[in-house]
Amino acid sequence: MRLKCTIKRCFFSSLLVMAILRRCCCCFPLRRGTVTLGVMGFTGAITAIIFLILALIFVDEIATFVIKFMEKIIDFPRATGTRHLPKEDQDKKKEELHEFLVHAYSTYVFVLAILGEILGGILAGLLVWGAVKKRRNFLLPWLIFAIMVMVGTVVCIITCVVILPVSYGITFLIIGVLELLVMIYFWLVVFSFFQQLRENDQMNINSPAEMKRLTSHM
Repeated sequence: MRLKCTIKRCFFSSLLVMAILRRCCCCFPLRRGTVTLGVMGFTGAITAIIFLILALIFVDEIATFVIKFMEKIIDFPRATGTRHLPKEDQDKKKEELHEFLVHAYSTYVFVLAILGEILGGILAGLLVWGAVKKRRNFLLPWLIFAIMVMVGTVVCIITCVVILPVSYGITFLIIGVLELLVMIYFWLVVFSFFQQLRENDQMNINSPAEMKRLTSHM
């Protein structure tokens, strides 16, 4: 039992020390791949912020579209508990839901999404800077943020599969899993470059010239 635990500990320790990938997309250096991902992330964040601001302007139209979409994919009167109510009461329920969606989208969804995209853009910029300057500490915030995004993606996938009908749920599941796999691969690219820089730093520290420089100050 102790031997098995020791083997597992050694495996995960070596995994954290060694770079998992040596190339990005089988042909590009990890540094170039990391810079490209950072530029894509920064550009994507700016684009998303623009669209989210436009969505805040047209939040009323978006809420109306969401309600119509819900009416198509689910039994709306049954879901809202208005099946046995008069049509006037059903319309009143729709108006209440519309007001709730407008408030929720404008206050929470879009505002929090904009803040998240701003943070993502800043971290993407740090990622590019760290890759260009070969400063691995600048890569770490992006790696942590990407893990949080992937966890959020998993939660969204599970929620869509549970709430939506089977046909729509399967579609969201396939798209979500593919997106998650791409995100994991991109994360591994940056993580591998982070570990590569770490290995280089260790080699520089252990080099004879560096050892001589360090001992000269002792």
